[in-house]
Amino acid sequence: MSFIYNIIKSYLFVALYFTLISFSYAEVKRSAAEKNMEWGAPTQDVSASIATTKVTYVVGEPIPIVYRLKNDSNNNIWISVSDPLSDFDINVTGIGFGVVSRKDFNRKVNRVDIPLTLYGKQRKSLSLEASARAAMLSPGKQFKSHFGAYSMSRLYDMSIAGEYEIKISQKLTFHGSQEIINLDSNTLKIKVVNRVE
Repeated sequence: MSFIYNIIKSYLFVALYFTLISFSYAEVKRSAAEKNMEWGAPTQDVSASIATTKVTYVVGEPIPIVYRLKNDSNNNIWISVSDPLSDFDINVTGIGFGVVSRKDFNRKVNRVDIPLTLYGKQRKSLSLEASARAAMLSPGKQFKSHFGAYSMSRLYDMSIAGEYEIKISQKLTFHGSQEIINLDSNTLKIKVVNRVE
């Protein structure tokens, strides 16, 4: 009986050891990624950041976005947490492609505002009908949104291979104040390429 007990004890020890190592590795990887995060210019000691898992995507591939808000001020702030499409102003810009008009057919446009897809328009319309909810973010804390199941490439027409920039703005207020602050994230640059057959 003690032989089986010792085997089980050894197995549990090894499992615990590898679990701790994997958690340590994940923590080191996460902290390294957070150190390399780009943040938008702070507004009254509050900053916003957007990031994605990689810099190059294939046309049609989901492009997930993670939004972070960091409160380095000494005050509580109120943020809307209803729906990402109603909480944030999302700007997607195409760089170096597009046609202005027929007469300018051969001229490349430097920057093009990328429109919502039909799905994106429908989701945006539904998000505006969502009941408003707010949350308080304490000093020194961060808020993180994965945009639910939304993918930028499904919400916005990113079906043309090229370079895109994504920037997110959010309105917030400090606790006890009526002033509305507009906070801009960093500008996220990604590349969309055609699928290689």
